[in-house]
Amino acid sequence: MKAENCPEYWNEKFKQKNINPSNLAKDYGGAYNKICDWVFKNKHNRVLDIGCGIGVVSFILKKRGFSFQNRDFVCLDFSEIGLKIAKEYCNWIKTIQASFCSNEKIIELENHKFDLIICHNVLEFVEDYLGFAQKAVNMLNDKGKIIFGFQLRKTRSNNPLKRIIDPKMKEFQEFLKQSNLIVENDCVIEKWYLSLITKMDKEGAL
Repeated sequence: MKAENCPEYWNEKFKQKNINPSNLAKDYGGAYNKICDWVFKNKHNRVLDIGCGIGVVSFILKKRGFSFQNRDFVCLDFSEIGLKIAKEYCNWIKTIQASFCSNEKIIELENHKFDLIICHNVLEFVEDYLGFAQKAVNMLNDKGKIIFGFQLRKTRSNNPLKRIIDPKMKEFQEFLKQSNLIVENDCVIEKWYLSLITKMDKEGAL
């Protein structure tokens, strides 16, 4: 399957019975709760959730008492059905549909800067994943943070692109170095490798 077909793949997934943020939060709560721990810890005012799917992160944050008031919380996904479900359960978020598989429409957000970007289970579905990751990093404020989430190698069979991204491999580590990114925290939870990364300022300071 090509990257441009991924929206169809996820639309079919989200059409399945009983697919909603509450159920997915139960099934994959460990990884999502860790992401939410990092969001809570940093209390950012401008947050972008790339590949938000059906809004599981927003749903858990609200359930745990996170205040969305006076915050700009934007959710981006290429699945029209996913965003519809997200808006149904999380009507306080802003949603944008964009074909980020082809690394194009995300450009409409490139003039905006965010304090925190969540990019969980996304890069594996993008053709030029390093180019896309760079575009996401470009939208961070200095000292902003980005959360990357990757499925572990042994659980990768459900990816329609059959792609494996190992965040420890040389090309990804080189990308972090060239982009002035420092891994602040990382962990393995369930079938996920999660990494909280900070963008250094122009002087190279955190």
